Order: sequence, then structure tokens, then C-alpha cells
Amino acid sequence: MSVTLSASAYTLPLLHAARHPASTVLGLLLARGAEIVEALPILHRYASLSLTIDTALRFVRAHAKDNGLTIAGVYIANEDGSTKVPRVAERLLETIRKENPSTIGLVLDNSKLGTSEPIYVSAAQVTFPSQAECEKAIQAVKKGGAHKSLVDFDDYMDDSNSDWPENMQAKKALA
Repeated sequence: MSVTLSASAYTLPLLHAARHPASTVLGLLLARGAEIVEALPILHRYASLSLTIDTALRFVRAHAKDNGLTIAGVYIANEDGSTKVPRVAERLLETIRKENPSTIGLVLDNSKLGTSEPIYVSAAQVTFPSQAECEKAIQAVKKGGAHKSLVDFDDYMDDSNSDWPENMQAKKALA
């Protein structure tokens, strides 16, 4: 299956990784049809705790249903910069594929930051945003600090008043 990644869905995982550079981060991708329109940051700590992932998955399923979306993928950015898919992400992909067999995985490839190549590795056929939009995302992190206001599910569990799953402040910083 071929999917298209919106500019927002391309950018938020990058912000998530920049917000927590010393951690492996993981999130979910939501789609409307064949377009992945939203990325929801989930974890930056406790990545092996299934209870946290199960709870986040329940929240995301409800959010997706309320907004006419489906869970279409998982993104990962490894703290060591590798492009391997950690076991926790594999298990999450397996769980989601039971509901949506065309679920994809995206892994951030740090070695491609600052190049003209897409910064994600995927076994699926993915159409990325324009080069200009991709560069804008990277510049927003480097110069604008857009990542500083990003909130993931871990943060939400610490403070339920935080801006998750919307992340409007982070999205405004990108505009």
C-alpha cells in the first residue's frame, strides 16, 4: 500500500525526537484514507511498559474515532540514532495490524538530517512532503525551538492539563 505523509505528520516525530534527544521516542500515525494526517507523540520513557502503551493506545483509538481517522502507523526515533525497530515498536505494530493490516512503521534516520533525502526509513511506499516543507521542519527545530512545547503521552500522564494530543503550541511554532 502507498501512503502520503502530510507536513504535520512528517514534522511532529522530528520535534518529538528533538524534545527528548537522550531517549528513544515512539508515537502513532493517524490517517484519513491513504493520507497520514497526524502524528501523536506517545513515549519518551518507560518504552517497555506495556501498561503505558496500552493506555495510550486506548486514548488514541478514541481520539481517532472522534476525528474520523484510523491508526495507520508507528514512528520511532532511537536514542542511539540507529534505524532498527525496537521490540516494543514491533509488538505495537503487530497489535495495530490486527485492526489495520496496512499499518506502516517509520524510523527516523539521523544520518539523513540536513540532506535532501527523506529523514525516515520505511518498508512501505511513502510519499513525503515537498523538500521545502521538510527543510522548514528541520529549521523550525534548529532555529525556532519549536520542539520545546511538544507534549507526549508520558507528559500528559504527569500533567493531564497539558496540550496532548493536540500539541497546538508546537504546531503554531511551525507555522
